[in-house]
Amino acid sequence: MANIVMPVRSNLCLQILLQLDKWLAVLWTTSSVVHLYVLPYQRFEIKSLMAYMILITVELMRIYAGYVLNLNAFGSQGKWLLPTVIILSFTLITVMCCVAVENINTTPFWLRVGWHVWLVIIGLEVFVLLFVLYPHVYAVNRSQRWPKTDAMRRHRL
Repeated sequence: MANIVMPVRSNLCLQILLQLDKWLAVLWTTSSVVHLYVLPYQRFEIKSLMAYMILITVELMRIYAGYVLNLNAFGSQGKWLLPTVIILSFTLITVMCCVAVENINTTPFWLRVGWHVWLVIIGLEVFVLLFVLYPHVYAVNRSQRWPKTDAMRRHRL
């Protein structure tokens, strides 16, 4: 019953970064949409708008995958969490850099600061996944440190 309330092997550091990233993404998305609405549409081409839509979609998928795979009842699933979140993160960073290079002269300072903070948070998430979470999940899955949890899970099935 305790596994339903509190996951056994989830990573608190990744959870904090995902929570911060969620609010920062919402703030950046709303401010950039307001910025796009205020500026005349002639200054932006269709590829810029498509890049923003791809950016928002990939960020939503990345945050959802991070939450679902980190807060699993059986703990962080490193074999799924690592490739999913990192591939989506690098896709997101690539699209963000393309949009930033194209709109460097028209983007206000506060949007660029939010952009850089967002990139730092994504980099910290990748760091936590690569160097903190994945070795821990791999070691736990290889050893028998959780015999009671595994026995309870087998008993329920």
